[in-house]
Amino acid sequence: MYQATSRHEQILYALEIVSSLTDDELREYRENIKPAHQRLSRRSRSLDAMDFLDKALEEFPSVEAFLYDQGDLTPIILRADYGSGDTNPASAFITGSSCNDPQKWLLRALARRSIVRSIYEQQTNTMAFIRANRLPNTTTVANSIGDGTKPDQLEKSLGGSGIWLILMPVLSLFRHVPQPEITVISQLLLYDERFYSLRRAALTWSRCFDRCQALFDLQIRM
Repeated sequence: MYQATSRHEQILYALEIVSSLTDDELREYRENIKPAHQRLSRRSRSLDAMDFLDKALEEFPSVEAFLYDQGDLTPIILRADYGSGDTNPASAFITGSSCNDPQKWLLRALARRSIVRSIYEQQTNTMAFIRANRLPNTTTVANSIGDGTKPDQLEKSLGGSGIWLILMPVLSLFRHVPQPEITVISQLLLYDERFYSLRRAALTWSRCFDRCQALFDLQIRM
């Protein structure tokens, strides 16, 4: 059997095998190939800072309407279904993606921020935290937590947790935003007047989100 002596040779050998597969073999091993194909597809759809913020601006009116129409957000947190006692209650919300329900947006934002902050406090890594805290040990959950570190960086830069509220409909898009673009997003939010409405709203709603976070964290620890 061929023995590759370096990572580069291993990759070339794997590509050679994949290229030689027949159509029947490709169908047979489709489930094994799919994860790599999905990762490549996600990377090919990467967003730069301006694209991301343009999308956030497009969604902002629906966020603003929800916040003003709802008024008190605490009933959403109190009525939420946190699942069974066998898994971490936050796992009921962390992996939500594209939907048009602001209540689900809110719970997803709270769940991701809660977990990201807990990881930092415990000075651990994502996979160790997942195993120790009864979260589903899946790539989807790990990616969702990783995505949550990006709005957390923006919160630290802007000085207000309300950025999670303002960006809650586009949280799933962070998966397509390369890490270097997060710094650019931060600078645009701070200094570009085109995004003044997002910056102002993020700071205005920070106290509200902090209260929501405290209540959510209490609920998942009960």
